[in-house]
Amino acid sequence: MSFLFPWNKSLPDTQLGVGWYNNNIRLIRLSHTNDATPRLDFYKSLPNLKRPTTVLRQLIKRHSLKRIPCVGVMGIGYYQILLIEAPPVLESELVAATRWRVQELIDFNIEEAIIDVFDVPVSRRQEKMIYVVVARQKAVQRHVDNLLGLGFKLIALDIPELALRNIAALLPEDKNGMALLWLTPKFMMLTITRHATLYLSRTVEGEIKHILPLIIAEIRRSLTYYENHFNQPPINHLVIAPMSHPSANLCKYLATHLGIAVRLLDLNALLNSVRLSVAQQAQCFPILGAALRQKSP
Repeated sequence: MSFLFPWNKSLPDTQLGVGWYNNNIRLIRLSHTNDATPRLDFYKSLPNLKRPTTVLRQLIKRHSLKRIPCVGVMGIGYYQILLIEAPPVLESELVAATRWRVQELIDFNIEEAIIDVFDVPVSRRQEKMIYVVVARQKAVQRHVDNLLGLGFKLIALDIPELALRNIAALLPEDKNGMALLWLTPKFMMLTITRHATLYLSRTVEGEIKHILPLIIAEIRRSLTYYENHFNQPPINHLVIAPMSHPSANLCKYLATHLGIAVRLLDLNALLNSVRLSVAQQAQCFPILGAALRQKSP
């Protein structure tokens, strides 16, 4: 059974988002009621663990997490996203038909790959395009085995790009189209969404202070591509994900160079919970998006 990106038809009442990268663990539990605002029931960040398995087992038992549906988030570098023309086959045959088309685009044997696909919104091109997510099967299976072995009720593995899409869908800017920028010490990720649909994503590796001009150039290219390729109105809003060490001048700097409105995201405005510090918000991003995961994009 493949756990890579299966979609739920409806959102469970309670769902876990889990990120496990090296020996760093992050967990978040959300509850969903008739109120449209999710409730944050539990959050934990455990960095640099010497015995992650032991600590996690204790945590799962202490907080009764074993039977709660769980979505894991894959780390950057463990997968690739490719844009290709969709094979002319039935939807049920799409994944199998896609394998031979991507074998020349990856640097390992296609027999060692696990693949899933999701639609690209309609563009000016006549050809139907799809996004293909490719990962090494052993890496995915190792991630799955680790989480299942600890007792998590794993229902899916997600990728950060779609986790960001889930968060963006809660923002008012998403109605008319928006860009969401996630900045980390090692890379930046940009997504452009509208009506909870992911149109495109871009990732640039490097420290912010060294790649800021490149980030601005990439955002400009992406906004122009979105407008022209998908025949969409211009994006007028950029939202920056919470940062561990936010720069007071970053929003003003980006707004000046991009000519659009820029603001920092406060996750407290999206959740019913005890207020999270800025550092906590940065830590639980993007696993919050995994806990929000509902259905196919």
